[in-house]
Amino acid sequence: MLRTLKQENIVELKEAFRRRGKLYLVFEYVEKNMLELLEEMPNGVPPEKVKSYIYQLIKAIHWCHKNDIVHRAPYGKSVDMWSVGCILGELSDGQPLFPGESEIDQLFTIQKVLGPLPSEQMKLFYSNPRFHGLRLEYLQKVNNGF
Repeated sequence: MLRTLKQENIVELKEAFRRRGKLYLVFEYVEKNMLELLEEMPNGVPPEKVKSYIYQLIKAIHWCHKNDIVHRAPYGKSVDMWSVGCILGELSDGQPLFPGESEIDQLFTIQKVLGPLPSEQMKLFYSNPRFHGLRLEYLQKVNNGF
């Protein structure tokens, strides 16, 4: 599938091969990624650059959606838009929108700021084997001061 991602704002897969049981992916050269950019500008990227980067990101995501490619399936297109918003926030001031030491810590922060997760998101959480045995109700009670 990666070979079909041919769009000007998507890093192109040049080659894929196996050697000694390992898979190697060779992508086109990119001078720097967003993490490296933020490391150079810890207080955020200038607004005109944020606008340009987000526009490029949205163009790439739109192309993927138009071609029925959803990153991180089984999640939907709305998750991609959520991610764009989080990236926009971090590019703007250099700080993660919902910082956390782990996925659970981030979920706690998101609920603290926005309130309980919607029921559909709760179902996804509980169906994920990585979170087996964890209960988000506890986080909601903590958030509400109980």
